[in-house]
Amino acid sequence: MPRRYNLSPTAIIERANPHIERQYYKIPRKSLKRASTKQYESANGVEARYPSNKETIDVHIHPAKKGERMLISPSMEDLQDEHNKKMNKNLRTWIIADRRERKVTGYTFVRGKGKGKIRPAYAANLQLTRRHQTKPRKQFVKQFNKSIKTINAAGLHIRFVPNTKSGYIYSQGRFIKAKSKKQLEQAKRTRTSFLATQKNKNNKK
Repeated sequence: MPRRYNLSPTAIIERANPHIERQYYKIPRKSLKRASTKQYESANGVEARYPSNKETIDVHIHPAKKGERMLISPSMEDLQDEHNKKMNKNLRTWIIADRRERKVTGYTFVRGKGKGKIRPAYAANLQLTRRHQTKPRKQFVKQFNKSIKTINAAGLHIRFVPNTKSGYIYSQGRFIKAKSKKQLEQAKRTRTSFLATQKNKNNKK
């Protein structure tokens, strides 16, 4: 009998419609299981069933169009879900799959139970969400850092992990294509930063 192989989370996500948000739950060491239905999936948001007792990981997609500045931090709706006691009773980790067209560019990991003050995080993130497409780069990075700091202060800890297998690195609040093999190798060895101002050493921009 031929051996069966489970698809990786990245492979599963990259098979989905690249223009909509989709949500999955995961049991540790098991494959992703789709938690949303087509009826509740759109380009602007997604709704899903509650997780089972064994499902402790939430994964959902943030799609971006070609040329669009991707917001890799949690959205307002993400923060509300992560702070929802009924929703996160069993969940321990939330993962945002940041996707440009068909490729996953990286993952945003959010852990914690949100025991701190969440309102400042809502306010900071709202400003970031509203203006991230039009703000100049320096202003965006400043607002991005403020948002991440307030989210961390609320007890939700964030880490950014680029999809280096597809040639992406993390830099200043975004996942971008590496410009050289040296830059990519550095990204593979370096633990990803919580803040946008701590750049990859080989990234001069």
